[in-house]
Amino acid sequence: MYLSLMTILFSLLYLFVRYRISVREGNVVGFIFNPLLWLVAFLLCYLLLGNVFVSDIAVYSFFNLEYYSGVVNESIIKSLIFYFVILFFYGLSKDSSLYFKGVVYLSLSYKNVVLFMGVILSLYFLIIVYVAYLNILPLRGVDRVAAFSAYIDKVWIYKYGVFLNLAFLYLFFSMLMKNYAVNRYIAVVVVLAILFVDYTHGGRSVTLRIGILLYLMMVLRTGRLYIIHIVTFVSFIALLGLFQRGADFEGLSSLYVLFGEFVLTRSTSDIVLSLNLGGDPSQPFICFIFSILPGVVRDYFSVDSCFLGGVIQHETGLSFGLASNLLTESIYYFGDYYFISAFIMGLYFYLLNRYAYRFGFFGLLLLVLVITSIQDVARTSFYDFGLVIIYLLCSYYLMFILLFHKKKLLRVG
Repeated sequence: MYLSLMTILFSLLYLFVRYRISVREGNVVGFIFNPLLWLVAFLLCYLLLGNVFVSDIAVYSFFNLEYYSGVVNESIIKSLIFYFVILFFYGLSKDSSLYFKGVVYLSLSYKNVVLFMGVILSLYFLIIVYVAYLNILPLRGVDRVAAFSAYIDKVWIYKYGVFLNLAFLYLFFSMLMKNYAVNRYIAVVVVLAILFVDYTHGGRSVTLRIGILLYLMMVLRTGRLYIIHIVTFVSFIALLGLFQRGADFEGLSSLYVLFGEFVLTRSTSDIVLSLNLGGDPSQPFICFIFSILPGVVRDYFSVDSCFLGGVIQHETGLSFGLASNLLTESIYYFGDYYFISAFIMGLYFYLLNRYAYRFGFFGLLLLVLVITSIQDVARTSFYDFGLVIIYLLCSYYLMFILLFHKKKLLRVG
């Protein structure tokens, strides 16, 4: 616990010093657009902050899980080693000197393409809001598990994930374009509709992704950090979890409810260690390679997911809350050599930060999509994520990339 607390304080101090250097050099954009910064931030939450609370036996007794102090201490040490490997790569990385050259001026025909996309998206999400209002919202205050099941059965089947990806793309382009009143109003409708659907089933992940996306674009356009905005939004997300999930944690203090997602996600490492669970070490690399291909190809070759949520749920008998984390995934597939996985992840994001900007607009969009996905990766699977962003860029997003690829939005160096 104390080692984790000291590591958290050290990390915050290091991040503050690095931020001050970026301000002095006029490079706040490069500081914020370093994906390793976001990976470090979410590991601080899902590993180290979880460590502070996970050693409390009350959490385990509440979920009828066996508490093994030796396993908990072992996983805390492993989490610190894993975290410092990632922090090492962040220390090696450099915040690229990025300068936004100005909003994009499009011809009327290009504006109409983006506008048409916005109209289609707004109509789709308004229909989904109606479906969620009728089928999911009534369950929200009664049974969150049933509400999430209804979300999968009634909403997700309408290609909701595909339209979410397109909505992120639309919002990205909307904030790059010169103010276009109709487009701006449509963007507000799309955002509010997505937030409502997320609220109906007690989710926060999509809300967080939307917030991160909008924040990145604000920083890109202005070169400012917006600390007050960060604190306000983080507080909103935390309190949203407290109000939405308080009933699920009846009997535990509000502090555990507030940090419940971090504690439960972190505890999956203890479960894997205590039950001596393990998988095929080749599976992560298979998942990584197949992540660049359409899902139908993966299904055809019967490639299983690396996400351990189902395994954890089966072993604990719980239906919500535990998910997984990057340390758990690494221990499950690599055992005592879990730190190799940390080196792979650190190198992946290090190379991404170093070379993405060489691909101009394509690289900028790539980084935005990666950064907005890191929270989800931190509590699910890195290897399932792998190259999926490349697949998105070469499929759903390709037409819009071709529209914008000649626009000189950034000056590097």
